[in-house]
Amino acid sequence: MKTISKTNITATFTKTTAKWNKFIGNFTNKKKHPPKQKTIEIQLAYAERSPKKVILRFIGGPTGHECYYVQDLLMPVSFPKPEKLCICAGTLNSWEHCTVKWVDVINFLKTNGYDIKRGI
Repeated sequence: MKTISKTNITATFTKTTAKWNKFIGNFTNKKKHPPKQKTIEIQLAYAERSPKKVILRFIGGPTGHECYYVQDLLMPVSFPKPEKLCICAGTLNSWEHCTVKWVDVINFLKTNGYDIKRGI
């Protein structure tokens, strides 16, 4: 995979844990731990399987690297502008929930020549 550009941004990680209760068939004692901030790397790269498509990679996220096609993030939408982009929804007792600020993502894309018209 050929990297086009990269920089560091801040991500917020939140872990949720619980215990499985086999008698009721559900999780109990669900606990959301305090969020932690960590610096991760954001990259623009050409997709391996579709070299004409550019992907946005987040290196250092919960699973190691979360990826999105840039063109999918730039599609017009009709809902209010979110403050954060969720790069990993998280899995109970396993992967942490992880978000980054949209403004950081937009600024990175603008720096690399993307015309952000939709005001994500």
